[in-house]
Amino acid sequence: MPPEYRHEPRLALAAGSSGLDSVRVILAQAARYLRPRGLLIVEVGNTELVVRRTWRHLPFVWLEFERGGGGVFLLTREELQAN
Repeated sequence: MPPEYRHEPRLALAAGSSGLDSVRVILAQAARYLRPRGLLIVEVGNTELVVRRTWRHLPFVWLEFERGGGGVFLLTREELQAN
């Protein structure tokens, strides 16, 4: 792995064979921890395409950054509760 990965939490790099175990838990439980109109922002990195395909029903907003990078989505509490 690239050296910068050494700064990531071990759990973030051990998300099951599909790389989505953590994302599944976050999406299933986040709404109960967010306040009304609260925002969930999650970095999924290179699993973005798999996330898009797995949760087609969710209205992800994929964030773009001035200096590049991707794989970061935003959802509201209300969007999570509706799905």
